[in-house]
Amino acid sequence: MRPILPAIALVGLLSGSTVCAQTDPNKMPARDAHQGVVIAVDTYHTEAQAKEKFGKKNPYGAGILAVEVVMRNDNDRAVKVDFETIRLLLAAPGQQRQRLAPLALEDVINKVLYKGGAPDATKPRTPLPRLPRSSKPSKDWQELEEKWRPMVFEMDILPPKSTIRGVMFFDVNHYFDWVQYARLYVPDVAFEQDGKALLFFEVELAPIVRQ
Repeated sequence: MRPILPAIALVGLLSGSTVCAQTDPNKMPARDAHQGVVIAVDTYHTEAQAKEKFGKKNPYGAGILAVEVVMRNDNDRAVKVDFETIRLLLAAPGQQRQRLAPLALEDVINKVLYKGGAPDATKPRTPLPRLPRSSKPSKDWQELEEKWRPMVFEMDILPPKSTIRGVMFFDVNHYFDWVQYARLYVPDVAFEQDGKALLFFEVELAPIVRQ
């Protein structure tokens, strides 16, 4: 197998992150917690899950993994997360480890609407340029943007005693069976007031796939 893709994904943490009180990340199977912060994830790694969440046109069909991320800050101080360094680490047995950055929502929609055929695992992946948007996007494009934008994780500040959730997208090139070997890596988290760094977070996705 060739590597899934080069570092072509762009950070896609757009408007729409939600602050929620009803989600308890401590009860989610895939999580990492220390120093008063919990980061937990869920995934839409099957076609049925993706259709239920996103509709008939969904990221799964374009080979994109949607990851729902829940962050909880139990401290009395705000915490800042550097989203530009977040990566999905993917290392299937016998394969070179991939470090995938989140995709921008625009790139996700473009790949969903204008995707090509099934990938050829014998050929190396090449960067796919972002498809140009006209001054007036198509009706389908606008509908997906309006529907999905509120789901996407954007907020990089976790207020004290708060829980925030949102979706990030990663291009796994249709290798959804490799999700069980993936980890969400969040290396740069710090208290906002004084910049004191916390230890990195690394959430294994295996418990989600195997439950």
